Amino acid sequence: PKIEANVINLSKFINKTSLPIIGASLGSDGVSDIQQMTPARHSIVTAPSFHKAAVRLGADLNLKISGLELLPDVVLTTAHLRQRLSVARNSILSSENICLINLSRRSLLNLPQVLWRMRKYKKYFILAHSGELPTGGEIAWPILPKITTDDIIASLDKIANSNLIVSSKLHPGVIALSLGSDYCAVNPRPKTKQFLDECLSGGLI
Repeated sequence: PKIEANVINLSKFINKTSLPIIGASLGSDGVSDIQQMTPARHSIVTAPSFHKAAVRLGADLNLKISGLELLPDVVLTTAHLRQRLSVARNSILSSENICLINLSRRSLLNLPQVLWRMRKYKKYFILAHSGELPTGGEIAWPILPKITTDDIIASLDKIANSNLIVSSKLHPGVIALSLGSDYCAVNPRPKTKQFLDECLSGGLI
């Protein structure tokens, strides 16, 4: 609901400006036709000021929205970004055999299986949305340590210095792969499966 509220506000802004709008990342959110988009998303891509946007999925080009270009930005730029910013190692992840777990609430039933499969690892739950504006969409196991951060760069550091990322969400997976960490997808959504398939088949990872 909060994300869609932001999309609505963005739609209102774009339709009030005459400046050319270029999107850094535009996703289909699982729809296969522009008419299936929510009213707010549809009004963004059809606004007179909408100029162009990058998409992560090759299939999103089939939406036939003017000015779309395929750019798997997370995979191509994450390692470069981290190197440019010279992020220091985090001491909490200095030992070997570290596993970071990032699961959405919809994957709660998968948690016992994850904990069993990762029993040989030193496990941490990483919560990316736990600050002043938490989404409430991530889970953690009380008896295991957790890392909470809304700092993107700090998150990159923690992922880069772990051995395995276990997640049900898109961004932790593609960031892990781009930084050379092993990744285990748990109960992934269709767009996550599609993105990873395209990256792997295209030789980006």
